Amino acid sequence: MADFRTKLFGLTFSALTFAGMAFGQATCNYSPGSPNAVIAKGEETTAQVAPVSITCTAGPLGSVAGAISIQDFLGAPVTSKVLSTTGVTAGSTEAIAVTPSGTTFGTIGVGGSTINFSGVPVPALAAAATYTIVISNVRVNATTIALGTGAPPPIGSSVFITGGATVLVPASLAAVNVAFVQAGIGSRAVRGISAGAISATAGGVNFVVCTGYTPVAGTALSTILVVSEGFQTSFKTAANEAPQVAIAAGAVVAGSVSNAVASGTRIKIAFNNVPNNVAIYLPITLTAAAGGVLSMTTSETGAYAAVTPLTPSTSNGLLTSAGATFAQPGVLAAAPTVNSVGLAPVTISGGSGVAVYEVIVDGLATLDTFNIGAWIFTTANTVSGSSTAINEAVSFAPVGSTNIPNFAVTSSTSTLAGSTFNICTTSLIFPFVTNQLGFDTGIAISNTSADPFGTTRGATPQSGTCTLNFYGDGAPTPSSVATPTIQAGKSYAFQSSSVAAGFQGYLIVQCNFLFAHGMALIAGGPNAGISQGYLPGVIPDTNQINRGTVPTAGTTVGEFLGN
Repeated sequence: MADFRTKLFGLTFSALTFAGMAFGQATCNYSPGSPNAVIAKGEETTAQVAPVSITCTAGPLGSVAGAISIQDFLGAPVTSKVLSTTGVTAGSTEAIAVTPSGTTFGTIGVGGSTINFSGVPVPALAAAATYTIVISNVRVNATTIALGTGAPPPIGSSVFITGGATVLVPASLAAVNVAFVQAGIGSRAVRGISAGAISATAGGVNFVVCTGYTPVAGTALSTILVVSEGFQTSFKTAANEAPQVAIAAGAVVAGSVSNAVASGTRIKIAFNNVPNNVAIYLPITLTAAAGGVLSMTTSETGAYAAVTPLTPSTSNGLLTSAGATFAQPGVLAAAPTVNSVGLAPVTISGGSGVAVYEVIVDGLATLDTFNIGAWIFTTANTVSGSSTAINEAVSFAPVGSTNIPNFAVTSSTSTLAGSTFNICTTSLIFPFVTNQLGFDTGIAISNTSADPFGTTRGATPQSGTCTLNFYGDGAPTPSSVATPTIQAGKSYAFQSSSVAAGFQGYLIVQCNFLFAHGMALIAGGPNAGISQGYLPGVIPDTNQINRGTVPTAGTTVGEFLGN
């Protein structure tokens, strides 16, 4: 019996001892209202999530000073800036855990989605007293979060804390949301013209280039890029892009770097398929109706450097009727009258060029939309036509750098079709062509771009080829046949049997020059004495008028004969 009482006394003593130790520790949980989740740009690889605040409370016996360890498990890869790469502090990042006893720099854990804080100092506490741990400056790669069409997906944070036997009760805190991810930018292209209304139709102005000359020369507002903020805090100035806690260089080890941001939010416009001898000008400053301001800078990375606008002159084509600056596009479907802005050229090489803007003023309580007018300048006899439109892609910048902030090109960036420089054409339709039953059709095509009306009133001489497109029974394979080059003032004549033996149907002729005209003569038949001639119809240039357009009252859209 005595032996049993001894054992029971020993177990009771042990339980009381451990209970006493527990009463001497602090217990931790999230502070009320923490975290207050932020919205992260889905295009950003250095998205800053909300700080996490944790309150630790001592038990009835208080707790002693000591050191604890914290692991913060994130729902995306951690990209907090590394401040030290050498010595015992190698791998220390800008992510910090702050207690009343000091600041501890975190390191990125195995797998890349964890921040580890080791040896975090905590104070001694009297009974029921508290202290706070704040984890901040945590950045993640938000591009790894898939965006859908529903509510923005969250990025979670789970905190695990351990400490000495008299310091802290180990705690695994449930996951909380520190950010929601949403596309930060949107864009579309609409047509713009140099005077009058701005069309809300997608794309850009369709210019026409004829063989040998450019009939449209000078400066025109060809495309308006409508750039929209995805959510109210997406476009930020450098001050608003700053880390939650600034860390001075040398704070980790002598010579270590700071975590200062390189710039405010930057927006890049990349142009491609720009024809030779086409210059593109963009406004250097843009003001949104909600008050935000974009200003052109010289590069994606590095410090902001303002761009100087060009002085309007006859050589660069930037002379307006007032001889000054251009109007910034305002409300779409209305005249471009918001304010006058200076223009700067986009440097084009190999058909491509880039312009970069930085947010100088942001409205964190509003959604900003910028209408960026792309003005083009051409000179006569210099531009070659192409069926491929100039295209533009709008994204955040920089992409793929070590800067903060940094971005990736995601699904929010798409290729926008802008203006085209289509080749001038004349299309003729011969409604009946035959070389069956002893008949044959003679066809003549004349290039009438040479005329006696002089350089002011007359046509500009051109030369080019025509494509014969056969539709009907006995059409050749392939059904399209090219003619030789037809010089200005010359004609090309042939018999249909020479290119499409046994054919009967209709023929559409596409000539890559203006002022093509023709004639057809059907002759022969069973008695070899029948002949009939006619003039082909002229189909309006399909680069300028859609043949599928339904004519409306008062318009002249449609086909006409003999012109």
